[in-house]
Amino acid sequence: MVADINAKLGKAPQVWFISAGELGDGSAIAAIALQSPRTGRSVVLRGSKVLVNQDWFGRNSQDLFPTVEKLRAVMDDIPVGVIIIDDAVSARDLKPYHARMKAMVGAKGSEWEPVGSYPVKRENVVIPGALHVYVRHSLQYLQTAHPEINFARINALVSSNVVYARQR
Repeated sequence: MVADINAKLGKAPQVWFISAGELGDGSAIAAIALQSPRTGRSVVLRGSKVLVNQDWFGRNSQDLFPTVEKLRAVMDDIPVGVIIIDDAVSARDLKPYHARMKAMVGAKGSEWEPVGSYPVKRENVVIPGALHVYVRHSLQYLQTAHPEINFARINALVSSNVVYARQR
């Protein structure tokens, strides 16, 4: 999946956003890190670490962006260029932001366009078309543009969750 998306995107650095469960997050991050070009400075963000306040075990979850509009605003602020949504998330790992991510990318007039659906393997079962990848704007834009990644915003989002986890 990652090699296919990278072939479509070119070498411009991107912010990837993963909306998946515990297994999907880690697998996607590893795949992106191992298969992405070493040029530029791409970033991978996990929904479970950016969109909610919770301890490291997923307890006491507090939604930080409870509407599609607020979710869209934070995606724009960072700015996220690639979104992966995992439809094979277990009921235990499913968070409310997952449905909002799907609503955001699927909204009429959305600036997100689907670029592929890919299989995922869970407990030795292959689930075809479970991972859906969306890109902002057109592929042509992403192949040539070098987005101004808002590292201060990313740090603020991630740091607030680290502080929250330590306080619990």
